[in-house]
Amino acid sequence: MIKAGTAAVSGRVCGRRTVLLAGVLSIVSACVSTGCSREDATASAQYPLVRNIALTFPFSNTTGRRLAGAEVRVHGIVAQSSNQWLRKSEAPGEHKQFVDEDYNQTWIYSLADVGRTATPQFAIDVEVGVTDELIERPEADVERYLATRGSEKIQGIARDFGDGDSDDAALAGLLAWFSAWSKGGQSSGEISATSAATDEKTDEFADEPAAAETSDLPPPAAPVIVALDEALERLLVDGPGSAVANAFLFTELARATGIPTRISIGLHPAVAGTHTFRDVTAWPEVYVGRRWTPIDMQQSIIAPSASDYVAMRILDAGADTIQYEASGYLVETVGVYFSPGAARITVRNPKS
Repeated sequence: MIKAGTAAVSGRVCGRRTVLLAGVLSIVSACVSTGCSREDATASAQYPLVRNIALTFPFSNTTGRRLAGAEVRVHGIVAQSSNQWLRKSEAPGEHKQFVDEDYNQTWIYSLADVGRTATPQFAIDVEVGVTDELIERPEADVERYLATRGSEKIQGIARDFGDGDSDDAALAGLLAWFSAWSKGGQSSGEISATSAATDEKTDEFADEPAAAETSDLPPPAAPVIVALDEALERLLVDGPGSAVANAFLFTELARATGIPTRISIGLHPAVAGTHTFRDVTAWPEVYVGRRWTPIDMQQSIIAPSASDYVAMRILDAGADTIQYEASGYLVETVGVYFSPGAARITVRNPKS
């Protein structure tokens, strides 16, 4: 449920069903009205571990001229999943907010009259309950997490371990294949070449303070975006690539095997301390036993501690491009420049 100063209205963003909340508002847990107190209490008990997360986003006008307007769109946190539940959030300042069918929270800030050296900054504070005991999450349209690209190579690989009697057996076979593939080669080819270029261009901002000094940033380089079909073919030949690319490959294989799978973008491990958006990563989640289960991509196993994962965005099931930097899926801008190394994610884990 939503607590807001204005009424909620229906809307559509990017062709997906959403709820639009206009004005300065705050989402508080899953329920804030007295009629939902029982559900709220149940959620607090089911997701007992608390993560307090402060997101700070500095931006810069690097055009060298005054702008009549600019827009910033932030995908900040996933409100509900098998391992996490949004308890509350605060996003000061005038903005619009959307919640889509995957429970992604999106904040949109529209800026007017942006000065030549302006460095606008936004902050979002969230409190998330997490758990290692995965909670059942019914999916009304689980079929959309089975859609594949139809690659013959992918389908052929999936048949090798997809002929078992259960999802558990198929998943075990997939994880064994992925582990062997991960150890069989290093990232190379186009993805690694472009990623090296991206690292070279952004390393200079890695230790940059999230303060007004960002006004001197150079114009942004074009993001590294690769068509999915091309990237999957390269990965099969060259071996592991970026975390995002590997998650896409795993997802495509799992879906071809018949296991509903999606990709999460977020923080792992979600340890206390200060992180930047360069620390944001990607991982797949499989839907087994009516629960969304994170996959540890480093070890090619089911994640032993789901509470170490905090999802900030679930990618659309039909996503067809790979961005090398996972943070590219979290912040979209028009007119102003965002540096992943300058943005801060501060995590505090108080006793629950």
